[in-house]
Amino acid sequence: MFSPKRVLVLFDFSESADVSLNTALWMARGRGGEIHLLYLERGLDSAIKRNPDSAKVEDVMEDTEGALKQAAEDVREKLTKDVPEVAGVPIHVSVVGGDLIDVTLSMVDELHIDLIITGTHGREGIMDQIRGSTSEQLVNKATCSVLVLKPDGYPYIRD
Repeated sequence: MFSPKRVLVLFDFSESADVSLNTALWMARGRGGEIHLLYLERGLDSAIKRNPDSAKVEDVMEDTEGALKQAAEDVREKLTKDVPEVAGVPIHVSVVGGDLIDVTLSMVDELHIDLIITGTHGREGIMDQIRGSTSEQLVNKATCSVLVLKPDGYPYIRD
């Protein structure tokens, strides 16, 4: 039976992200598992390159980390009412810049991640058609399993 100990959740403060974290907590409960939340702050890497000593960059990172921790605790608190075991699951947060796929794959290797959980938004643009969606790229490139969750009401589209 697949029982992941280290779960990486891609988090963007959406309903899909809440569902992903909820699922990760459910899977990690009572198994000694841990959750790593990854949030990509767009433009952070270029802001750091432009001014690596900027207090503003640090403030943005601290504010985002604080919001991320609060969002994680809110999801955990709701789930704890029904599943008390999730209260003890450690949640680590990372706010990063860069390319989401590259950063995610690096974290998988560095942290020995067993499972990536991500939601899908179903957006399709020209870049998704050229290189594939974020979820599709992760499924194809990650060295661990990837679970892609659809939010409630997500349309099912057949070719």
